[in-house]
Amino acid sequence: MKKLTALLLCLTLLALSATACLAETYTASADGIGGPVTVEMTVEAGKITALTVVSHNETAGISDGAIERIPAAVVSGQTLAVDAVAGATVTSDAILAAAKACAEQAGLDVQALSVAGAQQADVQLTPGTYTATRHGHHSDITVEVKVTQDAIESVAVTKHGETTNISDTAYAILTERIVEVQSYGIDTVAGATFTSSAVLNAVADCMEQAGGAQAAAAFGVRVESEPWSTEEKTLEADVVVVGSGMAGICAAVAAQDGGAKVIMLEKLPYYGGISQTAGGGYFYAENPEEAVTYEMNRYNGTRKGEADMASAYPNRAIVEQYIREAKPTLEWFESKGMAISYYPGSNVGYTYEKRLEDGTRETGFYNGDIAIFSVSDQSHEISVGLSGGDTFFDAMIKRFQANGGELYLETAAQSLITDETGAVVGVKATGKGGRYTIHAKSVILCAGGFGASEEAIAEYAPAYVGEYNVTLPSNTGDGIRMAQEIGAAVHEGGFMMSSGGQAFPQNDASMLHSYMDPFTPTTALYVNANGQRVISEEFYCGGSSQTFVNPDSRDYYWIVINEANASASEVFKTMLDAALAQGDARFFKEDSLAKLANDMKIPYTALAYTLNHYNTLCKQGEDTDFYKSAASLVAMEEGPWYAIKAYVNYFGTVGGLVTDENGAVLNEAGERIPGLYAAGENANGGLFNLSYIGGHAIGGGAVFGRLAGEQAALEAR
Repeated sequence: MKKLTALLLCLTLLALSATACLAETYTASADGIGGPVTVEMTVEAGKITALTVVSHNETAGISDGAIERIPAAVVSGQTLAVDAVAGATVTSDAILAAAKACAEQAGLDVQALSVAGAQQADVQLTPGTYTATRHGHHSDITVEVKVTQDAIESVAVTKHGETTNISDTAYAILTERIVEVQSYGIDTVAGATFTSSAVLNAVADCMEQAGGAQAAAAFGVRVESEPWSTEEKTLEADVVVVGSGMAGICAAVAAQDGGAKVIMLEKLPYYGGISQTAGGGYFYAENPEEAVTYEMNRYNGTRKGEADMASAYPNRAIVEQYIREAKPTLEWFESKGMAISYYPGSNVGYTYEKRLEDGTRETGFYNGDIAIFSVSDQSHEISVGLSGGDTFFDAMIKRFQANGGELYLETAAQSLITDETGAVVGVKATGKGGRYTIHAKSVILCAGGFGASEEAIAEYAPAYVGEYNVTLPSNTGDGIRMAQEIGAAVHEGGFMMSSGGQAFPQNDASMLHSYMDPFTPTTALYVNANGQRVISEEFYCGGSSQTFVNPDSRDYYWIVINEANASASEVFKTMLDAALAQGDARFFKEDSLAKLANDMKIPYTALAYTLNHYNTLCKQGEDTDFYKSAASLVAMEEGPWYAIKAYVNYFGTVGGLVTDENGAVLNEAGERIPGLYAAGENANGGLFNLSYIGGHAIGGGAVFGRLAGEQAALEAR
C-alpha cells in the first residue's frame, strides 16, 4: 500500500512539474494616447519568452518604435525597467503597464522584474553596414548604419521624400547625436516628430540586424538631452521679428530694406515655420475692384445671401490693402531673385451673391488669380504647394543673414518689454543659448497661430476643442498671449482653417494634404450630423471650417450617394467596395434609406426630407440653395445607398491680434500700441469672412509681413 501511495505521489509531482514547464499566455491592456493598448505575454518556466502588442489605436509612424522595441527589450532583458522610446512615451508606458499586469497574472516577481536586466549591457555586433526603411511624415526614409564590433561608427539618411528644410535639420541633429552618445534612445526633434521617429526606428532595426534583440536594447538606452544654458544675455536691435515663417521672413527682410538692424527669433530648430508645408498657392488679383467685391460678399458655397457682417469679418480696409498690395509683394519677391509663376484666372471659381448699388442683389462668379513660387531644387521629391517653398526660405534666410540679420533658432519669445508710456521697446526670450533680454525700437509678432494648444483653442475658438490641427508644435499662440498681456485687442470670433474632408484620406497624418476630395463624385449629397444639407458638394477649402462643426465630437459630415451615382466613377466605386469589404467603420451600405439613416444615427425623416428637397433641385436643374453647378445635379431616388463619414481636416487658425491695414497692433480702444506689429496667423482675423479663403494664408503672411517690416523700420528710424 505504501508503494502504491508513493507511486501516485511521484506521478502527481511529475504532472505538476510538467504543467509548470508548459508555456502560458496572458493578456492585458493599458491606455495609450489613442486608446487601449493590448499586449499578449507568454511565460514558460518562470521566464518571459514572448511579448507582443496585439491591438492598439496609436499613431502610425510615431508609435512604431515603441511597439517594436519595448517588447523586445522586455524579453531580452527579462525586465520591465525599459526606457520609454523617445517621441512615443505614452505608448511606451502603456505597453509596460500592460506587460506588468500580465506578469502579475502569471505570478512572476514583478519587483525583481522592475530592476534593469544585466543582459542588455554585454553585446557583440557583427561589423558592417546595415540599412532599414521606416515611414516618416509623408514618405519612406531609408537609413544606413555602419557599426564596428562594439560601437556605432556612422549614421546616414540615404533616401527620403520629406519636406527638405524640416527634415534636413532633423537628420543632422539625430545622426550626429546617435553617434555621439552611442544610442538611438534620444529625443525627437521638435516640429519633426514623425520624421525623427522614423529615423530612430530605422536605426533600431539596423542594430537588431547587427546584433539581435540584445544589441537593439543595449543601444537604445535612454539618453537625456543636454540642458539649455541659463546664462543671461543682452542684445540690441532696431527691430525684433518673432517667428521665421512667411510673415516673419518677409517682415525681417523688408525691415532691412528700410535700414534696420534686425534680430529674428525662432522657437523651432529650423526656420520657415508652417508656411513651408503649405499645400496651396498665393492669391492675388488682376482685377482689384472685382476681387474686393467678391471677398466682402463671398460665402464659399456655404451661406446663401450677403455675407458682409458690418466689416467685422472681414475688415474692408484690410481686404482692400491686401488686394492692393498682393501683386506688388510678388514683384518685391522677384526683385529679391525669387522666380514667380503667375496663373491668372486659374483659381477654383466661386459663386457668390453680391449687393448692387441700388440695394438689389445678383449672383456673381469670381475666378481668382494664383501665383506659385517656382521650383528651384529637384534633388529629391518635394511635396510642397509652394513648389520649391523650402528653397524659397533658404534663399530668403541667406539674404537676411548676408545683410547682417541675426537668426536665433530654438529660442522662444516669452514676453514683451514696454517703457513708461506703454510703447514696446524689446522682448525677453529663452533659448538653447541662454536667456535673452533684447532691446529694440519695434517688435513684429509672426509667431504663428494657436492650433497646437488646446488651452489657446479653448480661449480663442472653443468650438474646435478636440480637433486635429496639422500645424507645428510651436504654434501655441505665444505672440497673441504676449500682446494681450500689455493690452492688445484680440478678435473674439476665432475659427480654424479647413480643407474639408476626404472619403479616402490620402496623406496619412500629413500637413501636405489636398484641399478637395479628389475621388467622391460631385453628384453626391453632403449632410451634417443632423441630416441637413448646408453646403455645395463642390465646395473648395474653407467652407467646412464653420459648417460642419460638431462641438461634442470630432468634426465630420456624411457623404450620401446611391449605386447609380457611385458607379459613374469607376475609381470611386472600386475604392468604396474595397473599404466596405475591409470592414472600415466609416462606410455603410444598405438597400433602404431608412436603414442607412439608422446606421448614421440620423432620424430617417430628417434624411428623407433633405434628399427629397435635393432631388427637387436636381430635377429643376438649378441649386437655388447653394449654387451647385447644374452638371453635378443628378437626382438619387433608388438604392442601394451608401454613407461615408468624412472627418474635417484643419491646418491653421484665424483670429489673433487686431491690427490696422499696415500690421500695427491695436489696443482695446482701437489705438496703436507704439512699437508693436503683427502678421500671419498672429493677426489674420480681419482678412477672412465666414471661412478660410484659399491662397490667403501664404499671401496674407507675405503682404502684411512686408508692410509691418516697412512700418517697423520707419518707426525705428
